Formats: sequence, C-alpha cells, structure tokens
Amino acid sequence: MRGELKFFEIGVADTAHARAFYGSLFGWRFEPVPAGDGSEITTPNVRGGLHGDDAGAAPYVFFEVEDMASAVDHVRELGGAVEEVDVRDDENIARFGRFKLCRDDQGSPFGLHQPPTAEGEGVLRPATRRPTIDHVTLRVRDLDASRRFYETILAPLGLGLEFEHEGLFAFGSGEGGRLIIYASERPASGVHLAFAAQNREAVDAFHAAGLEAGGRDNGAPGLRPEYHSGYYGAYVFDPDGNNVEAVHHTVPSR
Repeated sequence: MRGELKFFEIGVADTAHARAFYGSLFGWRFEPVPAGDGSEITTPNVRGGLHGDDAGAAPYVFFEVEDMASAVDHVRELGGAVEEVDVRDDENIARFGRFKLCRDDQGSPFGLHQPPTAEGEGVLRPATRRPTIDHVTLRVRDLDASRRFYETILAPLGLGLEFEHEGLFAFGSGEGGRLIIYASERPASGVHLAFAAQNREAVDAFHAAGLEAGGRDNGAPGLRPEYHSGYYGAYVFDPDGNNVEAVHHTVPSR
C-alpha cells in the first residue's frame, strides 16, 4: 500500500552488541545480509535492517511506493530533495527492493521503499526460516580446538561467540538458537548439526573455512535434489567427528 510504513534501518557502532541489546529488549530476530556485517531484523510487523560503523545515527524510516522513479520525480516536483546515492547494492535489491533517502520541502529526512517483485513464475526465493530450538549442547574433548574450529566455520553464517564461562562457551547471533559447547571426558560423536545460511555463497564460504580450520570434508557445496530442488548444502566433520552442515533453501515463488 502506497505510503505505508514499510522498513526501518538502525545504524550502530558495533552490530554484535546491537543484536544482543535489541534482541533482549524486544525479542527481535536477526539474520545476516549477503554483504558486510549487517543484519535483517524481523519484528512482529515491520521489517528492518541493522548496519555498523554508524554510531549515534538516527533511525531511517522508509515508506512504500509502487514505482521508485515516479515517486522520486514527485518528491522533487513538491519541492523536496532526493539523495544521489542509492541505499543497498544489487544483491540486496533483489532481496529487499529499492530504497531512496529523501528530504521533504522543509528539510526533514525520510525514505522511499519499492518492494521487490518476482520476475515470472518459478523464480526461486529464500525459504522462510523461523528458529524453533532455543539451544543445542555439544560435549567435546578439546575445548580450545573446538572453539577455534566453530569460530572459523560459523563466521560466514553470521554467528559469533556470545558468551563464555569456565569450561563452556556459546555461539549465536543474538536472537536465540545457540550452540553451547563444553569440555567432557565423554565427547559426543555422530551428531549432525545443520546451520541455516543466508545464501549459497555463505555455504561455499562455510565449507572452505571448515577445511581451512582442519575439518574433514563430508560433502562439497552443491544442490541436494534428493531432499528438494532448492536444497543447497555442504558438510564437514568437526574435531570430534560430528557432521556439521550449512544449508540454504530456496523455494519457487508463487
């Protein structure tokens, strides 16, 4: 609907701290975006974004338009101004749509947002992902080795170290769904852990990072049509022989 509040963007100095703060305050969920250390924010109603290296920035608020070019012309006709720089790159445009920063005829800032549109039937789009598990606990033999391994392989998926105590540490993204690892004389083995990836490039990066970190290959990145046509995954064994996977799902647009 034209003029509907459609998107907001928050600028902060440190995105990891911001995810922890807003996730705890509002229960927002965060998912990594294709480029940089920013995140997509899921709230009960309006979608949002988070970016770093912008301490103290006022939130950007975007209103929906049907056609960006026409809306930009109309802003200028009414005496407003339009920033020369587009917000977001081509990969993000395909996912989020088009954005423009503007000022009204009195100089107050606002933004325009044209939602993305699917180009015909059968176009693949990311599958909706809702975390349903609060945390998983994994027993390991060598805590330091496992920490180095998981720090390396989870970074391309937007997951980092959230907290640590004596003898254990936890990885997550600030919105729940943590992996908790602790040292044990009886380490787990044969466990299969699958982590959601934002895109196929993240799956590729996960697999390369796993091999670099000393993991053993258990399946190169690629489509797994035996699961479904848009299942793209990769697998590595962790230091204790657990099968760790990154997967990106796409489904046909309706």
